[in-house]
Amino acid sequence: MSVVSGCCASQASKFPREFLLSALGEPRSGLTALVPRTEEMQARDSRQHDRWHQALPMEEFLRAAFNGRFRFGMEPDQEATIRIRTGTMFCWSCGAETRIVVGLGITAADKELMVTIPSLGEYPQAGELIRRYVSTHRDIGAIKRRFSSTQRRKYLSNGCAHCGSLIGQMYELDADWDDEPLDTFRVRIADGWKQVIDSCGWQDTWHVYS
Repeated sequence: MSVVSGCCASQASKFPREFLLSALGEPRSGLTALVPRTEEMQARDSRQHDRWHQALPMEEFLRAAFNGRFRFGMEPDQEATIRIRTGTMFCWSCGAETRIVVGLGITAADKELMVTIPSLGEYPQAGELIRRYVSTHRDIGAIKRRFSSTQRRKYLSNGCAHCGSLIGQMYELDADWDDEPLDTFRVRIADGWKQVIDSCGWQDTWHVYS
């Protein structure tokens, strides 16, 4: 078995001009093209396919490259799956049991990401969508901006479903997660979600699109 690696170039100035492409296999039986996840990938990683962004037959890769289907970054119409994860806890103010949103699970491409309600406050379009979804469920406190005397500022937050009191970021850690998501739905990355995904540490990469 042989490993071949080399640099491929891009003519688009806003994209990285080169990246490492490795090929694994024997020329007679066919080579496998390995598309890297990050710029740090090395040829020595070639034998571990799960570490690479994509692994596909070299013939298929070359067809995609010549047909313009090998591109950098996300497609404008690419979608992600959002799962609203909830949990229960006792309100620090009234003592009643309440349900809150403990996080949003985001599946984009081959990555699983998680973002909290307070951090979503920096992205109004995405935050408003989640607020509307949650507002249809009566047993969950409203998602809205509340003033925190501890942080001395207003931020997007959970609240008690009974008394409306702020459930602070530290109190959210006490919630017992529900087994199933409250809601699962698809969104277009371009509709305010690319910035959310980037804030979770997302790194754009090369991809062969179908």
